[in-house]
Amino acid sequence: MWIIGDLANRGAKHLEDLRPIFDEGSDHGATLDAMKQLCCYSDAYGRCNWSLPDKAIDEKLARSLVQIAKILAPEEGSGALTSEAELELWVKHMSPVWKGEMATMKAALLACYAEATELNILRGSASPRDMARFVL
Repeated sequence: MWIIGDLANRGAKHLEDLRPIFDEGSDHGATLDAMKQLCCYSDAYGRCNWSLPDKAIDEKLARSLVQIAKILAPEEGSGALTSEAELELWVKHMSPVWKGEMATMKAALLACYAEATELNILRGSASPRDMARFVL
């Protein structure tokens, strides 16, 4: 998910725009892991070339990664579909269709949001209408 900032900068506004996040052929997971290794640990690579975290990352990249982390892991209780009741609905609606046809998964997500709203348990600022605009 860490590439979401780049996708947003390129104009991603809908679910389909985020498809590269889940591309199994992508190397963005390995890239993030390599960046973590370089930025958090000192180590000798290749012919004993030392990597030092303070030389491997600049402030701009560090701030960008922290900002993305804050977006992806909001404060407890502030995000939709994060409470126990909401997650139970997520499982109810999504597990039967998971990794199936995209249209079916979108419909299940919208049904999940609708039921969470009907039960008055939906947290966060996104409404079922907002989610419909995002996925359709």
